[in-house]
Amino acid sequence: MFLGLLGTFYGLLETVRSVGGVIGALNVGASDLTRAFADLKAGLESPLHGMSTAFSSSLVRVGRQPGARFSRSAGRQAQNRFYNDLEEWLSTYTRLSSGPFGDGSDGSMPAYLHALLEQTADSMENLQRIMARGEESRISTNSAVAGLTDRLGVLGENLRAGRR
Repeated sequence: MFLGLLGTFYGLLETVRSVGGVIGALNVGASDLTRAFADLKAGLESPLHGMSTAFSSSLVRVGRQPGARFSRSAGRQAQNRFYNDLEEWLSTYTRLSSGPFGDGSDGSMPAYLHALLEQTADSMENLQRIMARGEESRISTNSAVAGLTDRLGVLGENLRAGRR
């Protein structure tokens, strides 16, 4: 991408320099009009070549960018698919142990740990119910405040109308 940008600027600089040279060297006399026009045509070949370089490098840069984006996207997708497949394959060979709490023989956890997990699950359900009730309360409070705001607006309009 940098080379395309560099080529664009180089071509445009060459164009500007060449056009300046052609204009500076142009000698128009009364009898040499045909010769001046031929010199102008010959002199503009170099600037047109510079513009060709600039626009072709820009075109290459612009044309290459979607392909590069597509290849990066396809590479990321392939890498993610590989990691997911590898994880699934490794999970078939992995056995979770009970850790330091188990006795190591049958892989089951102690009764106190099981009870603690059940109590934690119950506490989470209670917390969820409390949060739902709080959300319902907040919604009803918001609607009450909105109703109060509407009534105060009507009262203010009535007071303004009574002053007139």
